[in-house]
Amino acid sequence: MLLIPRKSFDAIGISLWNFRYLGARGMMLAVMLAALMSSLTSIFNSSSTIFTIDIWLRIRKNASPREQMVVGRWVAGAGLGLGT
Repeated sequence: MLLIPRKSFDAIGISLWNFRYLGARGMMLAVMLAALMSSLTSIFNSSSTIFTIDIWLRIRKNASPREQMVVGRWVAGAGLGLGT
């Protein structure tokens, strides 16, 4: 049974349903989840870098690289906590 999407947001679900083989569905789902995880990782990484370089180094001018790394990890964790 071939389904045709009525709205643009139905296209991904319909395209997954139209795959005949279960392995192809699983592979497509894995690809979409990997793309989502990659996008979220880049957002967290860039936001923690921006905070650490632009804000934290103005507060603590002599911050060591280790301190900057710890602050960046805390900011990424806070962003993850606020995002969920």
